[in-house]
Amino acid sequence: MFDQLYQVSIVFIMAAVPWLEIWLAIPAGIAMGLNPVVCFTAAVTGNFLPLVGIKIILPRTREWFFNCFLKETPDGKTVSRRRQRFSNLWNKYGLPGVALSAPATLGAHLATILALLLGSPGTRVLSWMAVSLVIWGAGTTVVAYFGIEAFRTYF
Repeated sequence: MFDQLYQVSIVFIMAAVPWLEIWLAIPAGIAMGLNPVVCFTAAVTGNFLPLVGIKIILPRTREWFFNCFLKETPDGKTVSRRRQRFSNLWNKYGLPGVALSAPATLGAHLATILALLLGSPGTRVLSWMAVSLVIWGAGTTVVAYFGIEAFRTYF
């Protein structure tokens, strides 16, 4: 019992760490012998909880971000190229596109930070990120489970 709790804790912590996230946490948990459903739940929860913390902390840093990185040009009439690039990407894909692609591209943590900095409502960001993590987590769990089982069978 203690051994399984320890393994679930490892999966939870791995999923909470940026760049490890669900991609390494789920296969590691299944390789340790955890039940795939337990592994999926621990990984998705571990990846989602830091996003809630980001949502709570980030509004205070939003003003700093805009002042440092998205300044208007000195004449005040045109928007800088950097801000225009951000706006184009955001307008093209929007919050659902960014959230659904986040685990595979930017990572859930960075995508949440960017979405909040660009002014999306926190509850919408967390909702879309939760949907994204469940979808990517389920897919990763299925692939990791059958891949590891096939490896164990043939080797």
